[in-house]
Amino acid sequence: MRLDLSNALPLADNIGALSNIGVIRAAVLKTPDMGSGKGDSSRTVAPAVDEGAIVADTALVLLDEIPYQTPGWLATSGGVAEIPVPAESRELASERPLALIAPNPGSPKSWRILIPEAIGGHFLRAEDFVRRLDARQAKTRRAKDTSTRCASARGRREFR
Repeated sequence: MRLDLSNALPLADNIGALSNIGVIRAAVLKTPDMGSGKGDSSRTVAPAVDEGAIVADTALVLLDEIPYQTPGWLATSGGVAEIPVPAESRELASERPLALIAPNPGSPKSWRILIPEAIGGHFLRAEDFVRRLDARQAKTRRAKDTSTRCASARGRREFR
């Protein structure tokens, strides 16, 4: 799974160093978004969890840490984190919300939700392709297409 965090992490200076905001991990929430009613006009939907909520580690499938603190990570990755999704978690990840989480300092077995996925995954903007250019390159280079298709709603995600 690829997460584009290039505009989500705060900069520490004007040359691209990222502020250290602590450990950040990706996770799959085990709780689904909640909805009631039938049809578009009477349907109400609530998120599985709210931003800032504290959840037990048993309510999540923990994925990898975001390596944004690695020196030069933003410059070399363009802010795109490659997060493996274990095979046994892929079905759940295609049906449930994703989130960025941080350890809860008050309890070693709980996590704070930093950014939950939008309700139903409907406001995801998955590009067909992304091209990143380094303005400091003097040579002409061929672009390598590393794009993968991704659907815009949960249930149609592709994982590698």
